[in-house]
Amino acid sequence: MRAGRFGIWVFLTLATVAPGAGRPLLRGQGSSDYQEASYGLDGLLEDPVANYDELTRRQGILENVLGANFDANFKNRVAEDLARIQMARGAFREAVQTLMKALESASDAGWKDALANRLWSAASRSGDAGLVRSAGSTIVTRVPKSACAVKLQKGVPFLDAIGKPPKKLVATDLKGIPVDLAALKGKFVWVYFWEAGSDACSQDFPNVVGLRREREQDTDFVILTVAKGGTIERVNEFLTPQSAEGITVVHDVKGDLSRSWAVKTTPVSFIIDETGKVRFADVSDAGVRDLLKDYALRKKLAGK
Repeated sequence: MRAGRFGIWVFLTLATVAPGAGRPLLRGQGSSDYQEASYGLDGLLEDPVANYDELTRRQGILENVLGANFDANFKNRVAEDLARIQMARGAFREAVQTLMKALESASDAGWKDALANRLWSAASRSGDAGLVRSAGSTIVTRVPKSACAVKLQKGVPFLDAIGKPPKKLVATDLKGIPVDLAALKGKFVWVYFWEAGSDACSQDFPNVVGLRREREQDTDFVILTVAKGGTIERVNEFLTPQSAEGITVVHDVKGDLSRSWAVKTTPVSFIIDETGKVRFADVSDAGVRDLLKDYALRKKLAGK
């Protein structure tokens, strides 16, 4: 029995060591509350719709813990987990505020980078151009040498499109079916620009196909892809091994659509939300799965 108690003591001691701190955190009610709120959190965040009430409860716990006087790196950990919950619950402005405050007081380089990345994720999922600008400015100012800041210093792609209706997209797909993006209002639409012969697109496109297969029964999720330039032979050669069933493909032969959408290089992803406005735009599709979760939560909260 004594050995069992010793094992539990070791586990709790290791669990309360902050990354990069090199020393145990202060113990007490705050740290035990944090352990309760963070236990199994990753699993809960996988399905925020089903776990909404539990995430709300844990958010309250972490808000109380964050207000206590603890080791700085411990507070960074609490702030990051609190922001993850806020993001999962669709409270992006709250998450941005939580992370900005944490970033302002952070001194550990590793934590600065982690908080900056999380801050950018929260802002970019918000669909609010003002919030994106504010977060970007904070990151560039507070952690100018971080990978996130270096990327932002080169400019935020398509920032002016966020929160606005997208450019027109009226065309005919490869099957001869008319396509009109405006007619899809109310759905979650992923507009994906790609090029045949592009190594980046060859690596990225299977993710597009995979997500469509995972959600093949979801009629509110539409993937509309635009093949930028190239011959029809090259486009078909690219698509043949992809098994892109259920994905609409428009061939932008002369590049008119790409120019209209200010797409110069590929791949590029635009997410058009149910309100018919651009919620997300980037040269990566890394945030699409999280954005789909956000959409499912908004539908639940709207009673749909």
